[in-house]
Amino acid sequence: MFSTGKIALNGIKDGDRNTAIELNNNKFTFYAGSNNIGEIDGLGNLRVTRFSSQNQFALDNNTVTVGSIGGQAALIANGAGKVVLDTANLEITGGLIENTVVDADITITGTGLKQNRTVQFDTTNGYVGPYGTEAQRNATVPRLGALWFNTDNKELQVYAGAADGWVQSIGVQEVTVTRELANDLNTIYNLILN
Repeated sequence: MFSTGKIALNGIKDGDRNTAIELNNNKFTFYAGSNNIGEIDGLGNLRVTRFSSQNQFALDNNTVTVGSIGGQAALIANGAGKVVLDTANLEITGGLIENTVVDADITITGTGLKQNRTVQFDTTNGYVGPYGTEAQRNATVPRLGALWFNTDNKELQVYAGAADGWVQSIGVQEVTVTRELANDLNTIYNLILN
């Protein structure tokens, strides 16, 4: 049969009809082994159950995997774009890791013993921690042991709890000698001398 006009196709099927491309509802629907494996809709969106690139990168439901030979995945943002992880609140852009929830923390944790955990910055620049005025420092309730560089009096301070508040982290501390402390020191002094 020969025609010079347009011929409408409902789809393309292989000999046993279990691999096919159906053309209906303004989309292409792909089948392999009688299973629906994906579609291209009328807006050009490609939806597939699994995407694989030469077995080096695969996207399967919510899991991204890379090949076992030199496997490395790169998420690269072009131009002013950015890569967003945990779209609820975490963004990594141009060397900045930011929690986009106002006044929320970023917690870096590991699987070892807590007392052995460290954060190391390999750089020629110094570590810059939280800093600002006393008013900025006091705007939120800190955690015990929090550090703050007070720009009002140029001191590095640590939060020692509700009773003591913010104290200098280094240098001379103000100490109040109570009667009980004086008696204890007297007793220790007498024991040392006798």
